[in-house]
Amino acid sequence: MNKLAGSPLRAFVAAVLASIIWVFVSFTENPQQVTPFTNLPIRAEGLNSSLTLVDGEGRPIPVPDAVVNLNVSGPQDTITRITKQNVQPFINVAGLEPGSHEVAVQARSIPSRSDLDFQSFQPATVLVQIEQIITASLPLTITTEGQPPTSYEASLPIASVNGEMIKQVTITGPASQVNKVVGGEITLDLSSQTSNLRTRRNITAVDIAGRDVEGVTVSPELADIEVRILSSSGIKRVPIIYTTLNGPPAGYRADVVLEPAFVTLIGSAQRLTEVEFVETQPLNLPNTTQSYTATIKLRFPIGVTPRDAQAADSTIATVRFVPINTEIVLTLPLVPRNQPAGLELSYQPRQLEVTLRGNAQNLQNLTDLALVLDLAGRTAGSYSIQPSLNLPSGVTLAKPLSVIQVTLSTISIPTNEPASPTNPSEPTQPSEPAATPVSTPTVTEPISPTEPISPTEPISPTLTP
Repeated sequence: MNKLAGSPLRAFVAAVLASIIWVFVSFTENPQQVTPFTNLPIRAEGLNSSLTLVDGEGRPIPVPDAVVNLNVSGPQDTITRITKQNVQPFINVAGLEPGSHEVAVQARSIPSRSDLDFQSFQPATVLVQIEQIITASLPLTITTEGQPPTSYEASLPIASVNGEMIKQVTITGPASQVNKVVGGEITLDLSSQTSNLRTRRNITAVDIAGRDVEGVTVSPELADIEVRILSSSGIKRVPIIYTTLNGPPAGYRADVVLEPAFVTLIGSAQRLTEVEFVETQPLNLPNTTQSYTATIKLRFPIGVTPRDAQAADSTIATVRFVPINTEIVLTLPLVPRNQPAGLELSYQPRQLEVTLRGNAQNLQNLTDLALVLDLAGRTAGSYSIQPSLNLPSGVTLAKPLSVIQVTLSTISIPTNEPASPTNPSEPTQPSEPAATPVSTPTVTEPISPTEPISPTEPISPTLTP
């Protein structure tokens, strides 16, 4: 029984001893070794396709702008076969947003081995800058340098790709760099050019100062350029005049700006002397005051054609509707405000003529206007005050308001003088009562009625004996 029980124990002990002996022999014959590796480039992994790493100037870079030193530990027979090509330092930037980030440096073996260990990273972290990749559609500009010889003129350059004229290019790159770009540019030298020029040129992204912007891509990269070189005889530059089918809304005038405002014509010398301008196709003005832009064709007189046939057969009209302003003269009262208490106000005149400017509708809606003389904070004295006038939006003063002479004076209030006091040492004599005058009645005798006068008897005649 003891023999059977001891057999598994002896087997276990034997296995442990065998393992220890194997490890000892392996370590003795193939010991662990540490080897340093320096100046290893770092790879970025897990970056979103819509993002990019950039350097300090904002230009995109495929890997971080840093190198790392590290130690590799492993069995001697393995370490002796490891080279820089078998060590891959990397940083994991998965899930990181645009901005600055400090990321830990890691490493792996190529091909992968489980018996290697990477230690002592210098630096242990690297700082990376991540930016969003954006795209912008911007204008293409063809810049010419120099001039053809005397008696020759150059037409406007035309850019095309696969036979189709282009005026825009697509700029792609880190947001900070794309935002610097104002457009694509091609530069041509026309010095000594006496025949038509056809060439293919690279398109460069430029900033507002005309400097090249690095770190962006331009699509298309190349464009075919054509410039016609013409003899200057039989060429004339004339203005473009717009025409309209109808008038603007009532109370408004149409302000039309054409771009280009001139066109260069070619034709016989005699016919060109008869042409002073080129008209547009009639503009149909809408019954609204909203500004708008329209491309309108040109109507060329018989016998002449535009020098730049593809680029100058139309013009862009920008139409704005501007209210027609008029002036009116009103006589408005002067109204004092904030008159100080206890002061009397005098001013002349009491009303002023005011000239106002605005469109007819605004001027018709004027109500309750008054010129205000603000007396706040004034004391007694004379002042020159310019009145104020509160006007609604769209109405302005056509002439400045006159200054008003204002006088503030103290109000005089009369007072009663007190009676002289009586001397108490002198007794007051009682005054005799004043005699009351007695009126004497006047007796009026009644008027006797008049007695009737007796009739006079007739006088008898005297007889003479």
